[in-house]
Amino acid sequence: MVPTPALPCAGAWRSGRERAATGHSPWCCRTSFTTNLGCRIDRKNICALPNRRTGMTKPAISVLTTTWNRAHVMRRVYESLQWQTARCFEWIVVDDGSTDETPALLSRWQAEADFPITYYRYCNNRGRSAALNAGRKLVSGDYTLILDSDDALLFDGLKTVQYWRDKTAIDTDNSICALRFLYVDAAGEILGKPKAFERFQTETEKIMATSKEVYYRMGIDFDCVVVLKTDILQDMEFVELTRSEHCPESVTLGRLSNRYKMIFLNHPVVRCIGDKNTIRLSDKPSSRAIKWPRGNYLRALAILNEDMQHVSVPFGILLNAARKITRLGLHIRRPLRYQFEDLAHARARLLWIVAIPGGLVGYARDRLRGLGAPKAERDIVAWGPAAPPENPVFHRAPAQWGVSAPCNNPE
Repeated sequence: MVPTPALPCAGAWRSGRERAATGHSPWCCRTSFTTNLGCRIDRKNICALPNRRTGMTKPAISVLTTTWNRAHVMRRVYESLQWQTARCFEWIVVDDGSTDETPALLSRWQAEADFPITYYRYCNNRGRSAALNAGRKLVSGDYTLILDSDDALLFDGLKTVQYWRDKTAIDTDNSICALRFLYVDAAGEILGKPKAFERFQTETEKIMATSKEVYYRMGIDFDCVVVLKTDILQDMEFVELTRSEHCPESVTLGRLSNRYKMIFLNHPVVRCIGDKNTIRLSDKPSSRAIKWPRGNYLRALAILNEDMQHVSVPFGILLNAARKITRLGLHIRRPLRYQFEDLAHARARLLWIVAIPGGLVGYARDRLRGLGAPKAERDIVAWGPAAPPENPVFHRAPAQWGVSAPCNNPE
């Protein structure tokens, strides 16, 4: 088992140039430092890390981050990447129309970082799915880890990924598409750790199954860090919606379950900070708006049309999805006849009919609370994709890294 020390505090940092000017190794800035959990790590444990390397033509891991007006928290990601003990990686940042100091920060970090940074930005806010679709065309590593712009990798996060990549021999198994790891919170506690994982701590420490099997049969219903094979990521497409609305990534990742399995590991690699005052790409536009009405409608359709065809889905989950079809459908002014036609088979339609009263009650409750949603087009195909990027600017990683994106135009 690979240890995952806590992320060092930000106060321990100086830029690579400042450290080099003082005669220190670029990776040693203090004789020791205190982590966020109060642990002391001695300088001798990190002083052997490599200096700036050149000529890296293909990184082992691409870290993909999408962001929108997160300049005040993105340093967490940057500093956690600086502290990584595994060095063969790149950082791809897609800026979804930020109006804050994000461009200036990325420009400075590209110049001073000890790892390659590729930065792509445009002026309009298109939504997280559109930003991910732009980023998946830019990654060049063997694997891609999607990291939120307000989170941070643990000290040995990428080393842990590499360790399990080797141990599971995932490279040679074409039936596996990804490794999935756990999150810890700001206090270092595992997020959403279920009883289903406990028996693996002393045995195999991993679960190999489809994401639907793990979610529905084992009760692992919380977010996990996804490390996808890059060639598979580049062949898939996240569902984009107009008006910057988010569609849950589980719609896209769930479809991978029809073809691939994943390896779920009982090891954390990312610290999830969860800043309540931070605006997210996937946030709803106002406190009076229903959260992702079209996106969650599509998610409910996926459960009834696809998931119940492939795995044994608990009845409660199916019933809740059927209620959402009615509740959200009414919010987006989608007549019951269209909702019926959206369902692909008889079992889904029968369950939807049974759940209509519950959906009506949910809709009425929302209206009493003053909640609503914009009207959606009758043709679901017209819900997407997102608007094209406006005034896109592509900043490649500095030339000394020798890393090139798979294509020149992310769009």
